[in-house]
Amino acid sequence: MARGLGLASLGARPRRDAVPEDPGRPARPAGPVLWFHASTPIQFAALADLAQRIGMVRPDVQVVTSFDAQSMPEPTPEAAGFAVYCHAVQADLATHADAFLDHWQPDLCLWAGGRLISHYTRAAARRGMAMILADVSAGDFQAGRFRWLPSFARSGLDQFDTILVTSRAAQQAVARLGIAPAKVSQTDPLRPGVSPPPCHDGDLADLTTDLAARPVWLSARTQPDEIDAVIAAHRAALRLSHRLLLILHLDQASCRDGLCERLAAHRLRFADWDNGDPVEDPIQILISTDEADLGLWYRIAPIAFLGNSLSPDGTGISPLDAAALGSAVLFGPHVGAHADTYTRLTAAGAARTVTSAETLGSALLTLIAPDHAATMALSGWQIATEGAELTDRLVDMVQDRLDQLEAAHETT
Repeated sequence: MARGLGLASLGARPRRDAVPEDPGRPARPAGPVLWFHASTPIQFAALADLAQRIGMVRPDVQVVTSFDAQSMPEPTPEAAGFAVYCHAVQADLATHADAFLDHWQPDLCLWAGGRLISHYTRAAARRGMAMILADVSAGDFQAGRFRWLPSFARSGLDQFDTILVTSRAAQQAVARLGIAPAKVSQTDPLRPGVSPPPCHDGDLADLTTDLAARPVWLSARTQPDEIDAVIAAHRAALRLSHRLLLILHLDQASCRDGLCERLAAHRLRFADWDNGDPVEDPIQILISTDEADLGLWYRIAPIAFLGNSLSPDGTGISPLDAAALGSAVLFGPHVGAHADTYTRLTAAGAARTVTSAETLGSALLTLIAPDHAATMALSGWQIATEGAELTDRLVDMVQDRLDQLEAAHETT
Protein backbone atom coordinates (compact mmCIF):
# COMPACT_ATOMS: atom_id res chain seq x y z
CA MET A 1 0.00 0.00 0.00
CA ALA A 2 1.30 3.43 -0.87
CA ARG A 3 2.01 5.67 2.06
CA GLY A 4 0.40 8.76 0.60
CA LEU A 5 2.10 11.95 -0.46
CA GLY A 6 4.67 12.26 2.30
CA LEU A 7 2.59 14.75 4.27
CA ALA A 8 4.12 16.73 7.10
CA SER A 9 2.80 16.45 10.63
CA LEU A 10 0.19 18.94 11.80
CA GLY A 11 2.78 20.86 13.76
CA ALA A 12 5.22 21.28 10.87
CA ARG A 13 5.51 24.52 8.89
CA PRO A 14 6.60 23.63 5.34
CA ARG A 15 7.25 26.27 2.71
CA ARG A 16 3.98 27.43 1.23
CA ASP A 17 5.16 26.60 -2.28
CA ALA A 18 6.40 23.14 -1.31
CA VAL A 19 4.79 20.40 -3.41
CA PRO A 20 4.90 16.93 -1.88
CA GLU A 21 6.39 14.16 -3.98
CA ASP A 22 5.81 10.44 -3.84
CA PRO A 23 7.85 8.44 -6.32
CA GLY A 24 5.84 5.32 -5.47
CA ARG A 25 2.54 6.84 -6.53
CA PRO A 26 1.14 5.13 -9.64
CA ALA A 27 -0.10 7.00 -12.69
CA ARG A 28 -3.76 7.91 -12.87
CA PRO A 29 -5.61 5.05 -14.56
CA ALA A 30 -7.73 5.62 -17.62
CA GLY A 31 -11.46 5.84 -17.08
CA PRO A 32 -13.52 7.03 -14.13
CA VAL A 33 -11.82 7.50 -10.76
CA LEU A 34 -13.71 7.73 -7.48
CA TRP A 35 -12.19 9.26 -4.35
CA PHE A 36 -13.32 7.77 -1.05
CA HIS A 37 -12.28 9.28 2.31
CA ALA A 38 -12.70 7.69 5.76
CA SER A 39 -12.27 9.04 9.29
CA THR A 40 -12.60 5.73 11.16
CA PRO A 41 -11.64 2.08 10.54
CA ILE A 42 -15.26 1.00 10.31
CA GLN A 43 -15.93 3.66 7.67
CA PHE A 44 -12.86 2.51 5.77
CA ALA A 45 -14.13 -1.07 5.82
CA ALA A 46 -17.58 0.06 4.67
CA LEU A 47 -16.06 1.99 1.76
CA ALA A 48 -14.08 -1.10 0.77
CA ASP A 49 -17.34 -3.03 0.60
CA LEU A 50 -18.95 -0.24 -1.41
CA ALA A 51 -16.03 -0.21 -3.85
CA GLN A 52 -16.42 -3.94 -4.37
CA ARG A 53 -20.13 -3.51 -5.07
CA ILE A 54 -19.49 -0.74 -7.59
CA GLY A 55 -16.74 -2.76 -9.25
CA MET A 56 -19.18 -5.61 -9.89
CA VAL A 57 -21.40 -3.37 -12.03
CA ARG A 58 -18.74 -0.94 -13.32
CA PRO A 59 -15.45 -2.85 -13.72
CA ASP A 60 -13.89 0.14 -15.51
CA VAL A 61 -14.12 2.28 -12.36
CA GLN A 62 -11.04 2.71 -10.14
CA VAL A 63 -10.97 3.95 -6.55
CA VAL A 64 -8.38 6.01 -4.71
CA THR A 65 -8.86 6.35 -1.00
CA SER A 66 -7.64 8.63 1.73
CA PHE A 67 -7.88 8.36 5.49
CA ASP A 68 -7.56 10.81 8.34
CA ALA A 69 -4.27 9.87 9.99
CA GLN A 70 -5.21 12.01 13.01
CA SER A 71 -8.30 9.95 13.83
CA MET A 72 -7.54 6.37 12.72
CA PRO A 73 -4.56 4.04 12.32
CA GLU A 74 -3.12 3.20 8.93
CA PRO A 75 -5.12 0.44 7.23
CA THR A 76 -3.33 -2.79 6.50
CA PRO A 77 -2.38 -3.49 2.87
CA GLU A 78 -5.07 -6.19 2.81
CA ALA A 79 -7.75 -3.78 4.02
CA ALA A 80 -6.70 -1.12 1.50
CA GLY A 81 -6.33 -3.54 -1.39
CA PHE A 82 -9.54 -2.38 -3.04
CA ALA A 83 -7.94 0.97 -3.97
CA VAL A 84 -5.24 1.74 -6.53
CA TYR A 85 -3.73 4.15 -4.00
CA CYS A 86 -4.18 4.87 -0.29
CA HIS A 87 -3.35 8.39 0.89
CA ALA A 88 -2.62 9.27 4.51
CA VAL A 89 -3.87 12.78 5.29
CA GLN A 90 -1.58 13.83 8.11
CA ALA A 91 -1.84 17.61 7.66
CA ASP A 92 -4.48 19.95 6.28
CA LEU A 93 -2.31 21.80 3.76
CA ALA A 94 -3.45 23.33 0.48
CA THR A 95 -0.34 22.19 -1.40
CA HIS A 96 -0.95 18.58 -0.41
CA ALA A 97 -4.63 18.71 -1.27
CA ASP A 98 -3.92 20.25 -4.68
CA ALA A 99 -1.15 17.76 -5.45
CA PHE A 100 -3.42 14.85 -4.57
CA LEU A 101 -6.39 16.05 -6.60
CA ASP A 102 -4.37 17.37 -9.54
CA HIS A 103 -2.79 13.97 -9.96
CA TRP A 104 -5.86 11.78 -9.58
CA GLN A 105 -8.53 14.12 -11.02
CA PRO A 106 -11.36 12.13 -9.42
CA ASP A 107 -14.84 12.28 -10.88
CA LEU A 108 -16.59 12.02 -7.53
CA CYS A 109 -15.78 12.47 -3.84
CA LEU A 110 -17.50 10.32 -1.21
CA TRP A 111 -16.50 11.57 2.24
CA ALA A 112 -17.44 9.40 5.24
CA GLY A 113 -17.85 11.11 8.61
CA GLY A 114 -18.29 14.69 9.73
CA ARG A 115 -14.60 15.32 10.44
CA LEU A 116 -13.90 17.59 7.48
CA ILE A 117 -10.39 18.49 6.33
CA SER A 118 -10.95 21.95 4.92
CA HIS A 119 -8.27 22.27 2.23
CA TYR A 120 -9.17 18.91 0.75
CA THR A 121 -12.91 19.53 0.63
CA ARG A 122 -12.45 23.08 -0.68
CA ALA A 123 -10.06 21.88 -3.37
CA ALA A 124 -12.61 19.28 -4.43
CA ALA A 125 -15.39 21.86 -4.54
CA ARG A 126 -13.27 24.21 -6.67
CA ARG A 127 -12.81 21.45 -9.21
CA GLY A 128 -16.56 21.04 -9.54
CA MET A 129 -16.68 17.32 -8.82
CA ALA A 130 -19.75 15.67 -7.37
CA MET A 131 -19.43 15.53 -3.57
CA ILE A 132 -21.32 13.26 -1.19
CA LEU A 133 -20.99 13.43 2.60
CA ALA A 134 -22.21 10.28 4.38
CA ASP A 135 -22.35 8.90 7.92
CA VAL A 136 -22.64 12.24 9.71
CA SER A 137 -23.73 11.72 13.31
CA ALA A 138 -24.86 14.08 16.05
CA GLY A 139 -21.49 13.57 17.74
CA ASP A 140 -19.74 15.18 14.77
CA PHE A 141 -21.23 18.51 15.85
CA GLN A 142 -19.81 18.42 19.37
CA ALA A 143 -16.26 19.28 18.31
CA GLY A 144 -15.02 22.73 19.26
CA ARG A 145 -14.62 23.92 15.68
CA PHE A 146 -18.37 23.65 15.12
CA ARG A 147 -19.29 25.49 18.31
CA TRP A 148 -16.78 28.27 17.84
CA LEU A 149 -16.87 28.71 14.07
CA PRO A 150 -20.40 28.11 12.82
CA SER A 151 -19.71 29.96 9.57
CA PHE A 152 -16.84 27.57 8.82
CA ALA A 153 -19.05 24.58 9.59
CA ARG A 154 -21.78 25.94 7.32
CA SER A 155 -19.47 26.65 4.39
CA GLY A 156 -17.70 23.31 4.85
CA LEU A 157 -20.92 21.32 4.77
CA ASP A 158 -22.44 23.40 2.00
CA GLN A 159 -19.70 22.28 -0.40
CA PHE A 160 -21.36 18.88 -0.61
CA ASP A 161 -24.19 18.18 -3.03
CA THR A 162 -25.70 15.53 -0.74
CA ILE A 163 -25.42 15.11 3.05
CA LEU A 164 -26.54 11.84 4.63
CA VAL A 165 -26.96 11.97 8.41
CA THR A 166 -27.55 9.08 10.80
CA SER A 167 -30.10 10.56 13.20
CA ARG A 168 -32.79 13.16 13.63
CA ALA A 169 -30.49 15.07 16.00
CA ALA A 170 -27.79 15.29 13.32
CA GLN A 171 -30.34 16.43 10.78
CA GLN A 172 -31.47 19.20 13.13
CA ALA A 173 -27.85 20.26 13.74
CA VAL A 174 -27.28 20.57 9.98
CA ALA A 175 -30.51 22.56 9.61
CA ARG A 176 -29.43 25.00 12.35
CA LEU A 177 -26.34 25.80 10.28
CA GLY A 178 -28.53 26.96 7.43
CA ILE A 179 -27.94 24.09 5.00
CA ALA A 180 -30.73 23.69 2.44
CA PRO A 181 -33.06 20.87 3.59
CA ALA A 182 -33.13 19.43 0.07
CA LYS A 183 -29.48 18.45 0.45
CA VAL A 184 -29.97 16.51 3.68
CA SER A 185 -31.57 13.17 4.41
CA GLN A 186 -31.46 10.67 7.25
CA THR A 187 -30.12 7.17 6.61
CA ASP A 188 -28.66 4.23 8.47
CA PRO A 189 -25.02 4.48 9.54
CA LEU A 190 -22.38 3.49 7.00
CA ARG A 191 -21.38 -0.05 7.87
CA PRO A 192 -19.39 -2.81 6.17
CA GLY A 193 -21.65 -5.06 4.17
CA VAL A 194 -21.58 -8.80 4.23
CA SER A 195 -21.72 -11.30 1.38
CA PRO A 196 -22.16 -14.59 3.20
CA PRO A 197 -20.17 -17.51 1.82
CA PRO A 198 -22.25 -19.89 -0.28
CA CYS A 199 -22.80 -23.57 0.29
CA HIS A 200 -23.93 -26.55 -1.73
CA ASP A 201 -27.70 -26.87 -1.40
CA GLY A 202 -27.51 -30.66 -1.57
CA ASP A 203 -25.05 -30.83 1.33
CA LEU A 204 -27.24 -28.51 3.38
CA ALA A 205 -30.37 -30.57 2.74
CA ASP A 206 -28.62 -33.87 3.48
CA LEU A 207 -27.01 -32.66 6.70
CA THR A 208 -30.22 -31.09 7.92
CA THR A 209 -31.89 -34.47 7.47
CA ASP A 210 -29.03 -36.44 9.02
CA LEU A 211 -28.80 -34.22 12.09
CA ALA A 212 -32.55 -34.11 12.63
CA ALA A 213 -33.08 -32.34 15.94
CA ARG A 214 -29.53 -32.75 17.27
CA PRO A 215 -28.03 -29.69 18.96
CA VAL A 216 -24.99 -28.45 17.00
CA TRP A 217 -22.26 -25.92 17.56
CA LEU A 218 -19.33 -24.79 15.45
CA SER A 219 -15.77 -23.81 16.24
CA ALA A 220 -14.70 -21.85 13.16
CA ARG A 221 -11.10 -21.26 12.05
CA THR A 222 -9.84 -22.96 15.18
CA GLN A 223 -6.16 -22.27 15.77
CA PRO A 224 -3.72 -24.98 16.95
CA ASP A 225 -3.51 -23.50 20.45
CA GLU A 226 -7.32 -23.33 20.75
CA ILE A 227 -8.11 -26.96 19.95
CA ASP A 228 -7.66 -28.27 23.49
CA ALA A 229 -9.91 -25.57 24.97
CA VAL A 230 -12.62 -26.26 22.38
CA ILE A 231 -12.49 -30.02 23.00
CA ALA A 232 -12.58 -29.50 26.78
CA ALA A 233 -15.62 -27.21 26.46
CA HIS A 234 -17.36 -29.80 24.28
CA ARG A 235 -16.67 -32.60 26.75
CA ALA A 236 -18.10 -30.48 29.57
CA ALA A 237 -21.22 -29.67 27.56
CA LEU A 238 -21.71 -33.34 26.60
CA ARG A 239 -22.32 -34.23 30.23
CA LEU A 240 -25.64 -32.38 30.11
CA SER A 241 -26.39 -32.51 26.37
CA HIS A 242 -25.48 -36.05 25.30
CA ARG A 243 -26.36 -35.64 21.59
CA LEU A 244 -24.46 -32.39 21.13
CA LEU A 245 -22.36 -32.31 17.93
CA LEU A 246 -19.25 -30.15 17.54
CA ILE A 247 -18.23 -29.13 14.04
CA LEU A 248 -14.51 -28.58 14.55
CA HIS A 249 -13.30 -26.44 11.65
CA LEU A 250 -9.50 -26.20 11.71
CA ASP A 251 -7.80 -23.12 10.33
CA GLN A 252 -4.80 -25.19 9.24
CA ALA A 253 -5.04 -28.64 7.69
CA SER A 254 -1.84 -29.62 9.48
CA CYS A 255 -3.75 -29.38 12.77
CA ARG A 256 -5.37 -32.69 11.84
CA ASP A 257 -2.06 -34.44 12.54
CA GLY A 258 -2.34 -36.18 15.88
CA LEU A 259 -5.90 -34.93 16.43
CA CYS A 260 -7.51 -38.31 15.91
CA GLU A 261 -5.30 -39.85 18.57
CA ARG A 262 -6.18 -37.05 21.01
CA LEU A 263 -9.89 -37.49 20.40
CA ALA A 264 -9.63 -41.25 20.78
CA ALA A 265 -7.78 -40.74 24.07
CA HIS A 266 -10.79 -38.75 25.29
CA ARG A 267 -13.13 -41.48 24.01
CA LEU A 268 -14.77 -39.04 21.63
CA ARG A 269 -16.32 -40.43 18.45
CA PHE A 270 -15.46 -38.38 15.38
CA ALA A 271 -15.84 -38.21 11.61
CA ASP A 272 -13.72 -36.49 8.96
CA TRP A 273 -15.89 -34.46 6.61
CA ASP A 274 -13.05 -33.84 4.17
CA ASN A 275 -12.61 -37.61 3.73
CA GLY A 276 -16.31 -38.17 3.14
CA ASP A 277 -17.08 -39.88 6.46
CA PRO A 278 -20.83 -40.17 7.13
CA VAL A 279 -22.28 -38.06 9.94
CA GLU A 280 -24.03 -40.78 11.91
CA ASP A 281 -25.87 -40.33 15.18
CA PRO A 282 -23.07 -41.61 17.48
CA ILE A 283 -20.62 -39.04 16.05
CA GLN A 284 -19.74 -36.34 18.59
CA ILE A 285 -17.20 -34.30 16.59
CA LEU A 286 -17.12 -33.60 12.86
CA ILE A 287 -13.69 -32.48 11.63
CA SER A 288 -13.39 -30.04 8.72
CA THR A 289 -10.50 -28.02 7.28
CA ASP A 290 -11.83 -26.60 4.00
CA GLU A 291 -12.57 -22.87 4.17
CA ALA A 292 -15.14 -23.32 1.40
CA ASP A 293 -17.33 -25.28 3.83
CA LEU A 294 -17.73 -22.42 6.32
CA GLY A 295 -20.88 -21.22 4.56
CA LEU A 296 -22.41 -24.66 5.19
CA TRP A 297 -21.34 -24.79 8.84
CA TYR A 298 -22.66 -21.31 9.63
CA ARG A 299 -26.04 -22.37 8.21
CA ILE A 300 -26.08 -25.63 10.14
CA ALA A 301 -24.86 -24.44 13.55
CA PRO A 302 -26.99 -22.05 15.63
CA ILE A 303 -23.97 -21.38 17.87
CA ALA A 304 -20.52 -20.47 16.53
CA PHE A 305 -17.30 -19.92 18.43
CA LEU A 306 -15.04 -17.81 16.21
CA GLY A 307 -11.40 -18.76 16.55
CA ASN A 308 -8.12 -16.89 16.46
CA SER A 309 -9.41 -15.08 19.53
CA LEU A 310 -8.45 -17.00 22.70
CA SER A 311 -4.67 -16.66 22.68
CA PRO A 312 -2.98 -13.29 23.35
CA ASP A 313 -1.53 -13.14 19.85
CA GLY A 314 -4.94 -13.66 18.24
CA THR A 315 -6.53 -10.96 16.10
CA GLY A 316 -9.99 -12.45 15.56
CA ILE A 317 -11.97 -13.11 12.39
CA SER A 318 -14.90 -11.13 11.06
CA PRO A 319 -18.12 -12.19 12.78
CA LEU A 320 -20.43 -10.78 10.11
CA ASP A 321 -20.73 -13.96 8.04
CA ALA A 322 -21.72 -15.99 11.08
CA ALA A 323 -24.18 -13.34 12.25
CA ALA A 324 -25.73 -12.90 8.82
CA LEU A 325 -26.31 -16.65 8.50
CA GLY A 326 -28.04 -17.04 11.86
CA SER A 327 -25.37 -18.07 14.35
CA ALA A 328 -25.16 -16.78 17.89
CA VAL A 329 -21.52 -15.68 18.24
CA LEU A 330 -19.02 -16.63 20.94
CA PHE A 331 -15.49 -15.23 20.82
CA GLY A 332 -12.33 -14.83 22.84
CA PRO A 333 -10.96 -11.52 24.15
CA HIS A 334 -8.33 -11.04 21.43
CA VAL A 335 -10.18 -9.71 18.37
CA GLY A 336 -8.34 -6.45 17.74
CA ALA A 337 -8.66 -6.60 13.96
CA HIS A 338 -12.46 -6.57 14.24
CA ALA A 339 -13.00 -4.98 17.65
CA ASP A 340 -15.59 -2.43 16.48
CA THR A 341 -17.81 -5.10 14.95
CA TYR A 342 -17.61 -7.38 17.99
CA THR A 343 -18.42 -4.43 20.23
CA ARG A 344 -21.56 -3.67 18.25
CA LEU A 345 -22.65 -7.30 18.28
CA THR A 346 -22.02 -7.61 22.02
CA ALA A 347 -23.93 -4.40 22.77
CA ALA A 348 -26.88 -5.73 20.78
CA GLY A 349 -26.86 -9.02 22.70
CA ALA A 350 -25.76 -10.99 19.63
CA ALA A 351 -22.32 -12.08 20.87
CA ARG A 352 -20.62 -13.10 24.11
CA THR A 353 -16.99 -13.10 25.16
CA VAL A 354 -15.43 -16.26 26.57
CA THR A 355 -11.97 -16.50 28.05
CA SER A 356 -11.30 -20.20 28.65
CA ALA A 357 -12.55 -23.73 28.13
CA GLU A 358 -14.66 -23.36 31.28
CA THR A 359 -16.43 -20.16 30.19
CA LEU A 360 -16.87 -21.52 26.67
CA GLY A 361 -18.50 -24.67 28.02
CA SER A 362 -20.74 -22.62 30.32
CA ALA A 363 -21.84 -20.38 27.46
CA LEU A 364 -22.63 -23.45 25.34
CA LEU A 365 -24.88 -24.91 28.00
CA THR A 366 -26.77 -21.63 28.24
CA LEU A 367 -27.22 -21.23 24.49
CA ILE A 368 -28.19 -24.82 23.74
CA ALA A 369 -31.70 -23.75 24.72
CA PRO A 370 -33.07 -22.85 21.26
CA ASP A 371 -34.83 -19.67 22.33
CA HIS A 372 -31.62 -18.18 23.73
CA ALA A 373 -29.58 -18.81 20.60
CA ALA A 374 -32.44 -17.65 18.36
CA THR A 375 -32.73 -14.34 20.20
CA MET A 376 -28.99 -13.72 19.82
CA ALA A 377 -29.07 -14.78 16.16
CA LEU A 378 -31.87 -12.33 15.35
CA SER A 379 -29.95 -9.48 16.95
CA GLY A 380 -26.84 -10.52 15.04
CA TRP A 381 -28.67 -10.58 11.72
CA GLN A 382 -29.93 -7.04 12.37
CA ILE A 383 -26.37 -5.82 13.02
CA ALA A 384 -24.94 -7.70 10.03
CA THR A 385 -27.46 -6.16 7.65
CA GLU A 386 -27.35 -2.66 9.16
CA GLY A 387 -26.36 -0.17 6.51
CA ALA A 388 -27.36 -2.36 3.56
CA GLU A 389 -29.98 0.16 2.45
CA LEU A 390 -27.46 3.01 2.54
CA THR A 391 -24.92 0.98 0.57
CA ASP A 392 -27.54 0.28 -2.10
CA ARG A 393 -28.38 3.98 -2.22
CA LEU A 394 -24.75 5.02 -2.56
CA VAL A 395 -24.21 2.52 -5.37
CA ASP A 396 -27.17 4.06 -7.21
CA MET A 397 -25.90 7.61 -6.61
CA VAL A 398 -22.45 6.77 -7.95
CA GLN A 399 -23.97 5.02 -10.94
CA ASP A 400 -26.15 8.04 -11.73
CA ARG A 401 -23.16 10.39 -11.54
CA LEU A 402 -21.05 8.22 -13.82
CA ASP A 403 -23.93 7.95 -16.31
CA GLN A 404 -24.21 11.74 -16.34
CA LEU A 405 -20.47 12.09 -17.01
CA GLU A 406 -20.62 9.61 -19.86
CA ALA A 407 -23.59 11.40 -21.40
CA ALA A 408 -21.79 14.75 -21.12
CA HIS A 409 -18.68 13.33 -22.82
CA GLU A 410 -20.74 11.92 -25.68
CA THR A 411 -22.26 15.34 -26.44
CA THR A 412 -18.92 17.19 -26.49
